[in-house]
This record gives sequence, C-alpha cells and structure tokens, in this order.
Amino acid sequence: MRHVFHFLHIFGLLLIFAVSLGCDDDASPADIVPGDGDVELTDTEAMENEEEESIGEGLPPRPDIAPTMIVRPEDKAVILERIEREPFAQILQEIKDVATRDHRDLSEPDMFDSDEQKNGETALAAAFLAWLLDDETYATKARDFFQQLSDNYASHEDSDINIRMPSIVMCYTFALDLLVGAEMIPEDEAQEAEDKLTTIIDAFYIDYIENDFNRSFIFYTQNNHPIRTACSIGTVALGFPEHPEARKWADWAFSELDYLWGPNGQYVQEDGGVSEGSLYYRFAFAPSLALFHAWHNRIGTSRIFTKNCINRNDADPWTNHGCVDGEAFVFDNPMFGEPFQKSVDWFLTLRMPDGRRPPLEDSGIRDGNGGAIMAKYMDREDLVWDWHNDNLNMSGGMDLRIQHLAYAPELPDAQPPEWTHRVMETAGQSVFRSGWDTDDMWLMVTAEHGSARKAIHDHVDGGSFTFSAYGEYLLIDTGYYKPNMMNNAVTAQAASHNLLTIEEEPVEPKGMLTNFGDADAFLKNEYLSENLAYVEAWQDLEVSQTQRSVMLVRNRYAIVADRVITTATEARHYTWRLHGYAGHGTGNLWELGDISGKWERDKAGVEVFLATTDENLTLKEPYYFEFEAPHVHEIEGDEANHGVMDGKVEAIAPGFLAVAAPYKTLATAGSPEAPLTVTKITVNGVSKGVAAWEITHSGGKDLVLLRDTDAPGTLDLSNGVQIATDAELSLVTLEGDSKLFLMARGTTLSLDGSEKITATEGEAVVVKQE
Repeated sequence: MRHVFHFLHIFGLLLIFAVSLGCDDDASPADIVPGDGDVELTDTEAMENEEEESIGEGLPPRPDIAPTMIVRPEDKAVILERIEREPFAQILQEIKDVATRDHRDLSEPDMFDSDEQKNGETALAAAFLAWLLDDETYATKARDFFQQLSDNYASHEDSDINIRMPSIVMCYTFALDLLVGAEMIPEDEAQEAEDKLTTIIDAFYIDYIENDFNRSFIFYTQNNHPIRTACSIGTVALGFPEHPEARKWADWAFSELDYLWGPNGQYVQEDGGVSEGSLYYRFAFAPSLALFHAWHNRIGTSRIFTKNCINRNDADPWTNHGCVDGEAFVFDNPMFGEPFQKSVDWFLTLRMPDGRRPPLEDSGIRDGNGGAIMAKYMDREDLVWDWHNDNLNMSGGMDLRIQHLAYAPELPDAQPPEWTHRVMETAGQSVFRSGWDTDDMWLMVTAEHGSARKAIHDHVDGGSFTFSAYGEYLLIDTGYYKPNMMNNAVTAQAASHNLLTIEEEPVEPKGMLTNFGDADAFLKNEYLSENLAYVEAWQDLEVSQTQRSVMLVRNRYAIVADRVITTATEARHYTWRLHGYAGHGTGNLWELGDISGKWERDKAGVEVFLATTDENLTLKEPYYFEFEAPHVHEIEGDEANHGVMDGKVEAIAPGFLAVAAPYKTLATAGSPEAPLTVTKITVNGVSKGVAAWEITHSGGKDLVLLRDTDAPGTLDLSNGVQIATDAELSLVTLEGDSKLFLMARGTTLSLDGSEKITATEGEAVVVKQE
C-alpha cells in the first residue's frame, strides 16, 4: 500500500506543479561482450558496415523452439540433475509452494487489478513446473489463471499501476513461453493468452507513455518507475514481436533502459552507486535482470532500435541526456555493460554483516536479490557466497526463483570478497569492515554530491555514518517512515541522521519532486589498511565548511572527528546528533550520561563518548514525541522509536571528537569483546581548543586528539603524556606491540619528545604503522 499512497502523493503534487514544471513531449545463444552504449547515427544506413551480419534491425521473429525466455530447452536436463542437491532442492520446493497457491480473487471478476501480481507469479511457477516435470496438472492450473486474467486494463484503480506491471505481464509472458515449450496449451488458448497480454500492454502504453499527465509519474522520477515500466513493455514486445505495435513498444522501452542503465543516465554513478538507494535499486534491478536475461536467452546479440525521447527530463541532473527522437541506436544488453555490473558490486559493498542491505535513502533494511544470477555472467564466486549467506533471498523486487534454480552457479564452498574496505567517492558511500562474518564490524559513511544525491528517494544526510558490531545494528540510519503520503518521509530530513548541524546555517531541506534539498558532500583523503581505515566527508554550507573524519581502528572501535571552517564571527548553535537502536519503543537499554550515550541490544551494545574543543558541551536528548522525528524510525518493517543523543555547543567554530566503543553484552571482563575503557584527557593549562580521549583495549592503549588550529603546539596531557604537533587530528599508540600513528592536516607529530610522523605541506593524511 505504501507505493500506492506514495503515488497518490505525486498525483496531487502534479496538479499543483503542472504549470510551473510542465511536461514537454519534445524534451528531450552465445555470450556477448559489454557494449559501448549509444551509437549516435543520423540514419540507419550508417549501420551498414562489417557488423551488419551480427546486428539486426528491431526485434527478430519468435524462434521456432520454446521456451526461449526465462529458460531454454537445453536447461531442462541441467535443472533436473541439480534439484537433487541443495540449495536447489530448497528452491524447487519454494517454486512448488508458489505454484500451489490459490487464485487471488480480485475486487471484480472483469477488473484489472494490481493484485494480479501474485496470480502472475503463481501462473509462472505452475507453467515452469509443467515444463520441467512434464506435469499436466500444473499446466492446467497455469492455463486456468490465463483464463481468469482480465485484459480490461482501463478498469484498474491503482495510481501507480506502472510499478505493479512486471509481476503481471512479465510473469504471464514467461509462463506462456513455457506452456508452449511444454506443448501443454492448445493453440487457440495460446493465441487468446497472447491477445490478452498484448491488449493489456497496448492500453498501458497509450495510458502511461502517450498520455502526458500519466507519463508525468515517471517523467519526474527517472528511477525505478520508468525502469519497471520499460521492463514490462519491453518484455511483451520481446515475447510477441509480430504484433503491429511491438516495434513502437520496443523502441520506447529499450531507449529507456539503454539510457537509465547506461553511463549517461545519472541513475548509476561511475563507480556503481545508485542514486535512489538500496531498496529502490533492488526494485529496479530485479525486473531489469529478468528482461535482460530473457533477451540473452532469446536473442543474444545486439539490435538496432529507434530512440524515443518522450520521457527525457531536461531538469538537473539529466540536462545532458543527448536524446534525439528518431535516431537509430544499438541496444547492447545492459546486463553485460559496466554500469549494470558495477551496480552489483556497489550493492555487495553495502552488505551488512547479517547479509542485508542498510537503510540508505528511502529504505529500511532489505535483503538482496539477483546477485547469484549475475555471478554466472560476471564469473564471481563472492556473489554466490553473498547469496548463500543472506537467507537465499530471491524475490525482492520480482520473483527470480526460477532463474536462480536454472542459472546460479553451483559453488557450495564459495568464498567472500578478498577486500574489506571500499571508498566510492562518486557514489558517495564508504564502507569499512573488519571482515565478512556476522559478528564483524561494519561502518558506513555517506557523502553524496551531484546526481548521486539528486533523486526522488534521496535523504539529507551528507556525512552521516552508521555502525554495526558483534551481530547488532547499533548506530542507525532511521530508514523510511512516511506517515503522510502527501509529503516526504519524515526520516528524509537532516534531523533523522547522524550529523553535525548548525542552527543558523542549515542545509536546504528535502523538497518535492526535483527540489532535492541538501548540499553536495564529498568523500576525500581515504587511507585503507588492515588495522586502520580512514575517510573524510566534507560539505560546504553558506559560510562554513564541515570536515568529518571517520576511522575504524584496529577493527575494534570507531572515531568520528568534526572540524568547522567558517567566516562567521559570532557564536552559533551546534548540534552533534546521534541515533542508536535502543530505547523508547525499541526496548533494550538506552542511557545518557555527562560525557557519553549508551545503546545496548541483545547481543551487543555501544557507548559513544563525545568531547569538544570548546568548553561548553552539554549532552541531552531532544524532546520526545512518539512517532515523530528525530526519535521515530522504520528500518525493519514496523515503525518504532529509539534513543537520540545531542551534543550541544554555542561557539564560533568548535570541533567535536567522538569514540564509538562497541562490546558484546555477555563478554567477560578483560576479554577482547568486553567494554573498552575510554578516558577523557584534559590539557594542562589549556581550557579550550583541544579534545582528547584515551582508549584502553586488549592490545594496549591509544590516544586520539583533536585541536583547533590556534591551539598550542606542545600539549601536556592529564595522563602524563606530552604531544607536540601542528596537526588538527592525531591518533597515537601509547602502549602495545601494534603501533599506529595518524596525522591529519599537519607536518609533525611527536610523542614524549620522540618524533613519530613528519609530512610535507599538502599531505592531508599521513599514517605510520609499526
């Protein structure tokens, strides 16, 4: 229902914005290798070259054999052989469970309804089993579902029917291909089924693509909405290429998919990040993979189509789309293209220790889907490992169980990725992890700019961080809580993220449609090693710049240090906000002290210690109102409330220094996973300008120090240590065999008179490990 209400929201907005925003129609069977994107030609004669034999015009006729979409005839023997083993036996049982579902009766017998999605999935599962097991009972069931399918598209009452279509028309198209291949449907029934599907898509195309107002629903989004719309239309065109309108459908659908999954569509960033976040990426990815996989099975080679630019948006960030109506272009299967495959890597990078993906943008925590199928085409065992370790999810965004059964590589001993840390500067996400096990630590920093942050489903969160340790999600992003469908999600604004904010200089709030809000944020100056991972997130405001440093130290604890560069001359109100997954309606332990806040869940907890280079820091919780920001969240299916800590200072440009110290709740004292000892360190003779913490861990002691640029260069600390440095941020090992020394924005660092690091001007971050 959420998606229905979401588009009722957009429906109302479009009435309001119709005049100001407008909607201008004129706005502009072998493996194959990745394509080069659009080939811009002034006429189709330019395509008559040495590739003429391998690149045909439009969709080819249906092959004489079937099935050739979701599977091919030669796959049958492979599937029958592998269903004796796990996980394929389990997948087959899940397909049988779907196939045995009763027909979902709709509100009226002759009404077209989005509830038909479940019927489409059931019909497909039954048709597949009829083909695979030579079972007439399943075939009869699938045929009965076709008989009950209404082609009265105009009767629907769903404002966002476009994103519901894949599980209807794609599933039914694949099901018919299977029944024909099994020779278990009479010719007249097959023709009747084809007529229903093409009648539905013809009406849908006229309603959603040729109708200016309805097209606005996808025109302003340029995200999963046009992708899912195009997948539905493209699949029916691919399935029934002899239909008189099939070329028209194909031209629009494959123009759209070529653009949005291409290097210039702004949907996928250069390093694979997807602008609308983890949930809606999966929503776009699953039906796209189903169509591209079917294209590969049925056609395999590239084809020439004609560009249809009716849905191109000239607003930022899509101004450079370059689409020209009527221009010929080569459609290379995006499944083999860099953007599509890099998005798979991005999605793997986001993976939390429990196998799910984090609440990024308008999303709760979600499972993945489809990576194991891409493992076949990308030759990647880590994608199979990911699938084996995320509950074998195969239905998010679209049911892909059959594709997994037929094509997922059989690698029971698949291994996780060899890398642990990754910084994706263009995507705007940095992920540090101590490993790939469920108890490992995971730390994500978000700092997006340009088209990476300009999406309908984006949040105001430049520099926000989230943290998981010892099997628990502890420092959280608050997810996708949208109680008012005529407005953005409550959790989309800065107050619902782990950010440093300046009351007198707030970032622009997220607005409606293409009023994306926020300000560009950039990841910079990363340093990645086994014992220390470091990155900075910078964001420019009106007269200030915030510079946030985030570290995962010794795979044991995290440090967050914030600096403010400003031309302001008067004191202002700063809030250092942190959200934890405990307290209030969430339950478990939430405590707020004078120097720290603690959130504890069943398996693990975290205590976060906060200091400032100013002398007026106070820790407090913002006023609590149930199910209102900042306490409300929706990250695992149901809305609830959690504890929030604010560090408040009134100053000109204070620095903030935090240590996040996680622990296992049942760890014995003195064990490596027991609570750390974190001690606030003061500076003799200096009342402000420096913040410092001493961290005692099982391997020794570390000191982290943040100093204002005008603070003294030689500091006698209350723990008996002397630090001499011009650096703004320092990390030094005081005790222990494994020595770490880090210096950010400085040239020298000495500990008790012994020089540890030197640097030249311009070296932002220098690290030394012994």
